[in-house]
Amino acid sequence: MSALQFHEDVTARLDEALTDLSALPFSPLSNAELETLLKTVTGMSDRLQHALGRVATAAGERELGDRVGASSTAHWWARKTRLKSSDTRKHLARSHHLEKPFFSPVADALSEGDLRTEQADVIIRAIDELPDDLEPAMLEKARDHMLDLATQFDADELRKLSKGLLEALDPERFENEEEKRLQKEEEEAAATARITIGNDGHGKVRGKFSIPEVHGELFRSFLMKFADPRRGDSGSDSGDDDDRPRNFSITPEKLGQAFMELIESFPADKLPSHAASTVAVTVTIDFDRLKQGLGTATLNNGHKISATEARRLACRAGMVPAVLDGKGEVLDLGRTRRLFSASQFKALALRDKGCSVEGCAMPSSICHAHHDDPWSRGGPTDLSNGRLLCPQHHRMVHNPRYDTKKLDDGKLKIVRRT
Repeated sequence: MSALQFHEDVTARLDEALTDLSALPFSPLSNAELETLLKTVTGMSDRLQHALGRVATAAGERELGDRVGASSTAHWWARKTRLKSSDTRKHLARSHHLEKPFFSPVADALSEGDLRTEQADVIIRAIDELPDDLEPAMLEKARDHMLDLATQFDADELRKLSKGLLEALDPERFENEEEKRLQKEEEEAAATARITIGNDGHGKVRGKFSIPEVHGELFRSFLMKFADPRRGDSGSDSGDDDDRPRNFSITPEKLGQAFMELIESFPADKLPSHAASTVAVTVTIDFDRLKQGLGTATLNNGHKISATEARRLACRAGMVPAVLDGKGEVLDLGRTRRLFSASQFKALALRDKGCSVEGCAMPSSICHAHHDDPWSRGGPTDLSNGRLLCPQHHRMVHNPRYDTKKLDDGKLKIVRRT
């Protein structure tokens, strides 16, 4: 039998077997038999992936892509088979490693169906990331150790375990290498830290960022403090599960609300001072619009917000309202007593013990200090005119679609207008 006939015979038998497998009825199989079949077919899939890589590598060695002007074997293969170039490159890179004698135990495990393709990728990368000057015997020990772990752990778990590969082989060497690796990671993360932010034209700002891991963890912890009502009045976890509303869970939406709260709550006097000003954002609005809560206001970047939102923001630090008369002249740029002091907030917390809306269980640590008689209408900033509201109810109180009623016990009742 010629080589061509042999290859044609192999592919014909494989095609026939795959056709039979596709038409295989599963109902006659017991649960145990179906489980065995699933494991077997999974192993066969990885064996096929390994064989595919070997065929592609042979095509690359013969420069079949170069003969038709392709930029690379990976690109030629992708174009011929409608695969993604990223996938063909990955196949070829894996196969290139597995052709080396050092990785023959990994290739054997793949060809026998005992190793998953993703696990092989993890092992190859783990070995490649070891120091170049390790002794061959140490490298073989590392390879065999990873193969042993692969019999117990999936690719994701194996990837995590691979981080400690050098530590398992040479603890002293690991400490030195780990320090260098972490220092390099930290320097690169700090040097490439970036944030992009832009208006989408529909009332939202979208963005993304890349920051060092330690700052990411700090940011996450800040958000969790605002998103989790269990935090105590000091802003730290109280440890009292009774503070948490039933069925509470941290969702992306809650984290988004927490981010808004973090921004609005950040003390303006902690910002870098420029020209003796620590104002974060100025909201410009006509006096009549501010009183009525109708119309629009303008931020100092030219973007508009509703007058309702401007009235709500007047309760928060970092937002200074510039109130204009009918001629567009400034009547008032902020007001010294616009915001409740820290001592006043503590007094409100002792009195209200959390959000003062009927039925709300949010603790005082997450609440805003609100003027019953709106500041925008000349209401004083004192305890008799103040109350605590959680962020959600604070928005509702300032929303003209809702009516508020003060109950005999001092609580507020919020009802949507019909």
